[in-house]
Amino acid sequence: MKRLSRSFEYIFAEDDWFNSVLIGGLYIVLSPLVVGLIMVMGFQVELTRNVLRGEKRMPLWRHPAVLLRSGIRSFAVSLCYAAVIIFILVFLQIPVISMPTVIVLGSLHLFLNPLLIRRYAVTQSIWKSLDPIALAKSAVERFPSYFGGIIVTSILIIAAVMFGWMWIVVGWPILIFLMMIVQTIYFTE
Repeated sequence: MKRLSRSFEYIFAEDDWFNSVLIGGLYIVLSPLVVGLIMVMGFQVELTRNVLRGEKRMPLWRHPAVLLRSGIRSFAVSLCYAAVIIFILVFLQIPVISMPTVIVLGSLHLFLNPLLIRRYAVTQSIWKSLDPIALAKSAVERFPSYFGGIIVTSILIIAAVMFGWMWIVVGWPILIFLMMIVQTIYFTE
């Protein structure tokens, strides 16, 4: 529970936290255009690096080139893993554009994203981030924080859906971005 409260404290410690989360929410809305997803992943990589260095600040959106560079590279890693899953789905003759595919890829993102982001943030190498054995080793070594991060993210998603007003009042893109930040900090600490 302390780790979860520290994750939220990390976010809300800055005076400008709302603008950072709002901008992140806007990039979540742009995710279908890929550029939004790339920027969010770049933000997660830079946030992970800040946490690992012991810095108590979120990355600045005012440095889009840094976020874009980190985002493109971490997105490339994520895309490689997604391509493997899509290949398996095609091999199993499951339609690529279908609800099962969305569920599988969404689950893949939920479970692999924290590992991929952390691995890329630490190694700064696309190739080293593609090593499934290193990812599995990281998940095993950091199992309590990895599993806890997944549980926390799942609970936040379920709570947001159950309390529909949260989607309306706060906005689903902001909640999704906030959940991604919490998961990133929770797993990295």
